[in-house]
Amino acid sequence: MIEIAGLLASVIIPAIGGIVWLVRLEGRINSNKQTIAEVEKDQNDLRAQVRLELAAITARADAEAAAHSQTTIALVRVQEQLKYLTDMIERLVGSPRARGRQTVDQ
Repeated sequence: MIEIAGLLASVIIPAIGGIVWLVRLEGRINSNKQTIAEVEKDQNDLRAQVRLELAAITARADAEAAAHSQTTIALVRVQEQLKYLTDMIERLVGSPRARGRQTVDQ
């Protein structure tokens, strides 16, 4: 009887230890799953924030580029008007080249 009790004790105690180990392992697995889920949620939140910030930066850059483009267009228009006015003045007054030729020719 004592031999059977000793045999049962030597089998039951490691079995109970194994069951406790498995329960603790399952707890760690669940804890790790929860931590991974939280990290993934934080990562998704950060990605969303980065997307919003990039959209704002892109919008600002596009606005600056559009302003630069408008400035370039305005500058070209001013240059065209300046050339037109210069041509008109040269026609009315006579170009410096034409006046130089007149003095040489005369």
